[in-house]
Amino acid sequence: MVGAAASGEKVLLACAAGERESKECLHSVLRNLKARGLKFPRLTVADGHLGIWAALGELHPAGDEQRCWNHKIVNVLNALAKKAQPKAAERLSAMMYAGSRSACERKRDKSILRCKKTDSRACATLTRDWERLVSFFDYPPGALDSPAHHQHRGVPLQRGMAANRRFAPLQEDRERRGDDLEAAHRC
Repeated sequence: MVGAAASGEKVLLACAAGERESKECLHSVLRNLKARGLKFPRLTVADGHLGIWAALGELHPAGDEQRCWNHKIVNVLNALAKKAQPKAAERLSAMMYAGSRSACERKRDKSILRCKKTDSRACATLTRDWERLVSFFDYPPGALDSPAHHQHRGVPLQRGMAANRRFAPLQEDRERRGDDLEAAHRC
């Protein structure tokens, strides 16, 4: 698990062996973090697998859920032809950084109009789990008290899987740091 400090710095919170998509495994990790004093954030950002959401639902039912924009963008782009991906990536990024929920939804609707006939699978991927994707916009600016939210729309607590893309600049440090860094990437 990766968390974000108030400064926006990412912090490795936990690394545990287990079935990575398992509710039970994630429940155990979260329970351990709670016992060590972690205060669960008001908004949790994670990918789309159900294990993390089920575990959080039991341990922190008052918390809001935010689908990770990075995961969503990658999934939408994977549903598109290679030549359509660069422009789609720009449109998707513009959605993520829209000033309000309504502005984000207008950008989404324009993107859907552009691709619904030729890329219906990409449109379906974009709209699936939409409410969880835009949870961040329900908070007034500054409400999450962390500059990290500007980068990933809420990152207070985020699973470490698939973090390799976000930590790509650290790849060159692997030789200097040894296997520990790679183990953290696999959490």
